Amino acid sequence: MLRFLIFLFPALVDVVIGTLIFITTLRLVNVEPDAFKCTLPAVAWAFGHSFFSFFVAKINNPHRAPMLITSGCGVMTLGALLLIFLNDPWIQLYWALIIGLGSALFFCSFQVFMKAADKDVHAGVSRSTAIYGFAWSCGIASGPFIASFVWGYWDPENGWKYCYWISIFFLICVAAATWPLKNYIERLHKITPEPETVKTESQVDYSKLPDLVWLGWLTAGVGCLTITLIRTVFPYKANILNVSTKELGYIMALVSYSQGFFSLLLIRSRYWMYKILPIMLFSLCGIIGMVLFWCGTSIWTFYIGAFIFGIYASGFFFYLVFHSLVHPKKSGKYVSWNEVIVGVTGIVASMGGGFLVDQTGDRNLPFIIAAAFIACVIAVQVLTLRKIDPKLIK
Repeated sequence: MLRFLIFLFPALVDVVIGTLIFITTLRLVNVEPDAFKCTLPAVAWAFGHSFFSFFVAKINNPHRAPMLITSGCGVMTLGALLLIFLNDPWIQLYWALIIGLGSALFFCSFQVFMKAADKDVHAGVSRSTAIYGFAWSCGIASGPFIASFVWGYWDPENGWKYCYWISIFFLICVAAATWPLKNYIERLHKITPEPETVKTESQVDYSKLPDLVWLGWLTAGVGCLTITLIRTVFPYKANILNVSTKELGYIMALVSYSQGFFSLLLIRSRYWMYKILPIMLFSLCGIIGMVLFWCGTSIWTFYIGAFIFGIYASGFFFYLVFHSLVHPKKSGKYVSWNEVIVGVTGIVASMGGGFLVDQTGDRNLPFIIAAAFIACVIAVQVLTLRKIDPKLIK
């Protein structure tokens, strides 16, 4: 039960991130015809998140993790307050940067906190990876979902401010719960005997398998590029097609809800992360999703594309986190690089996608290129995974 309670932390904080990216992007789309400029709020957050992750990695450890988590919540709360009271569409770029600092403090330290809280280190990396993916995916989906109702339906004029107040409430809850939970965990560990290190049939020894974290970074790097295009360039296209704020929020939410649901289905994963066919099937879903966002003109086409793309997102994010944690001695360094990759790809995709649209006048071109990138990664995956001894993954 404790393990599941801890996973509420990233879910609530990702509501804040999902709300930030959706609202800041859409507020600029409503006043700015330039696609490149409309992606800048997401760029500001991604830059802050990736840049500060470097420095957080140098001070992060289990002892400091609770303090860093509460500090991150405090910084994000400050950013949300600034977004409410100093709310010019252009000045929000600076506040998105501040929230990027807060999210770097939170997410780099949270994974250390989560690992320290779990006394049973042999519980299974696949289970933790799947539940973590489900939690944060549903969180980041709930940001646009809440905004689509509060801003798009309840109060089209000031609803976006209420969304930020909801985010502040969630951040206060996480910060307030961190230290009591830490103290509870310490007391629980004192009275709980050490788990027996008996290998069960469901557990797998991955130590003999190759370290494929670089392939996880490549796979998820391209995946993060594509999902960022949906979050930043697609609202620009949706505005041209006169998609309402409510419908756009539902489409954005469906991507991550689909991702979260299929992440949970991966809870019993054993060897698919080392096999060619499952990886190709996930990537095929990514290509289909990008094609539907590329050629789609109706709401239902985008809904179907969002659902199918969510399957792909569940696969590449699971792949990223799994290969970062499966070799414990290296996981601390790998996890920090994960956050850097998420941030850097967010910058590249947002700026690159907006630039392509403005220079070519083709609002669909970024999605075409993204589909081609996914296809290229499939070739690398096949060439790499075919070298693994089949006897090791039976």
